Amino acid sequence: MLATAEKIAGFVLDHLPEDGVPWYDFVDEGVHFRNRDTSAAALIAGGLLRLSTETKDPARAGIYRREGERIVQSLIDRYLSPVNAADKTPPGVLRHGSSTRPNDGRLIYGDYYLLEDLLWLEEHP
Repeated sequence: MLATAEKIAGFVLDHLPEDGVPWYDFVDEGVHFRNRDTSAAALIAGGLLRLSTETKDPARAGIYRREGERIVQSLIDRYLSPVNAADKTPPGVLRHGSSTRPNDGRLIYGDYYLLEDLLWLEEHP
């Protein structure tokens, strides 16, 4: 299972956009739907953070930890409300979740997984 998780992590890291938040179908690159999926990013970050403690390869552990932290920071900086002074969304809501296309909204499980990531980071400094 560890080898499979590392193979998936490699694919994910090779296909993420610069800000670490995947397109809705991961390989669309915004050509057709232009939807990001912050809930997927929060899940990916959590998987990478946990994988960083499971892998036997210290170099991979560092990459997984660094990329997991980078994705979490990107979610906070770019997608967590309020995103600007005109944003009327309640504070602390993760925007741009996409469970089905062309949905671009808030998903409670995106908020949940981001919070879980933050708690994990607090427990694993």
